[in-house]
Amino acid sequence: MADAMNVLLFGATGTAGGAVLQACLSAPLVEQVRVVVRRTLGPAEAKLREFVHQDYLDFTGLTEAFRMVDACLFCLGTSVTQVSKQEYVKISHDCPVAAAKTLKRESPGAAFHYISGAGTNADSRTFWSKVKGQTENELMELAEANCWRPGFIDATRENFRRRVIENREIRELAERFWGLIAFRVSFKRVNACPWFPRRTAQALILAEK
Repeated sequence: MADAMNVLLFGATGTAGGAVLQACLSAPLVEQVRVVVRRTLGPAEAKLREFVHQDYLDFTGLTEAFRMVDACLFCLGTSVTQVSKQEYVKISHDCPVAAAKTLKRESPGAAFHYISGAGTNADSRTFWSKVKGQTENELMELAEANCWRPGFIDATRENFRRRVIENREIRELAERFWGLIAFRVSFKRVNACPWFPRRTAQALILAEK
C-alpha cells in the first residue's frame, strides 16, 4: 500500500490508548503499530511490534522504535487524584516531551499527537490544567504537535450505554450527540480534512458517531 503508515503508540494498556491500538490494528492504512510498554501485551498480532521499556524519560536504547514512523500517538496519562504532583508532572509533561524530542530526532517528518484534556489552560490556577497547558505549548513549539482535548473518554460505546441505560435523559443525549460527548478513535474519512497536512490527516483522531 503506497500510503501505508508506521505508527508509534504510547499508553496502549489504557482506556484511550487501548482504543487507539485497536483502531490502528484494524485500519488498512496502518502497516505497522509499534507500542512502547512496560510489560508485554500478550498474544502477538501480525502488524504489532512491542518494545518493552521502563524509563520513559530516556529513550537512548530505544531509538529503533522511533525510526521511520509516520506518526506518534501519545495516549499515556493518569488522573491527578491517583498520583503525587511530582509524578503527575513526570507522566503528563516530562514523558511526552522526552518522546517528542526523540521522535523529532529519529523521524523529523512524523506527526506527534498528544492526548490532553478539556479545560486545559497554561495560565490556570488549577494544577493539572496548568501542567497540561504548559505541556501542550511546549510540544507545539518543539514538534508542531497536535494536541487533543477530549471531554470524556470511553473505550466502547456499548460499555457507556450500559452505564446510562437506566437514565433516559442521559441515554437520549448520548445517542443524539455521541460525537460531542464521547471520544473514540477512527481512521475513517481522513481525506475529508484537507486543511491538515497529509502526514497529520493520516493520523487524525476523530470522534466516531
